[in-house]
Amino acid sequence: MQRRAFLATAAIALALATATPVLADDGAEAVVEAYLAAWNAHDSAAAAAFFAPDVVYYDASVGTPIEGRDAAKTGVIDNFLTAVPDASWKMKGAPV
Repeated sequence: MQRRAFLATAAIALALATATPVLADDGAEAVVEAYLAAWNAHDSAAAAAFFAPDVVYYDASVGTPIEGRDAAKTGVIDNFLTAVPDASWKMKGAPV
């Protein structure tokens, strides 16, 4: 039984040591800057990558919730960038 526990612990440690860091590990400001950079590059796929796969995006101008990352990319980001092709975002002031 101890061998099984040791092997399980070793497997978990190896998985954690080799795991790719996710956005949550970055500082909040770096995440916001990367998100804004994706919008400013008009890269809707990169901007949508910040959404959870099961995101529910509420946009008052649309009137109904948009569910799912792909739908939010198309229905929100792509539509906005088409409507405002010279859109540019920047962070103003210090993060709170």
